[in-house]
Amino acid sequence: AQGKEHLREHRRNPRFVLGSPVGVSWQDSHGRYRTSQAKGVDFCETGAQVELTEAVELRSMMTIRSEKHRVPVSATVRYCVRRGPRFRIGMEFTGGCRWRTSAETSPSGPIVLA
Repeated sequence: AQGKEHLREHRRNPRFVLGSPVGVSWQDSHGRYRTSQAKGVDFCETGAQVELTEAVELRSMMTIRSEKHRVPVSATVRYCVRRGPRFRIGMEFTGGCRWRTSAETSPSGPIVLA
């Protein structure tokens, strides 16, 4: 536990619990476009982490859509780790997108800014 606390203190951007479903889409290694509902785990200014029932290849481009914010965001898959029957997928936003907290933008919650 002590090591994990140490790592968290050195993150460039704090993480926030997402805890809501998000839509994701990507192109698989066979050229097929895939779409799925994912469980949003957390996010920070430069990326997000979701859980899916299937693996996604590293460096795949994904699009994330939140029903609450309805702004599609592009991201690159940085890791995909199996956690029981699901996969944790960490993504880095692309195209200059940043996720800001409600304290920085509005009282309605996190939004994505391009």
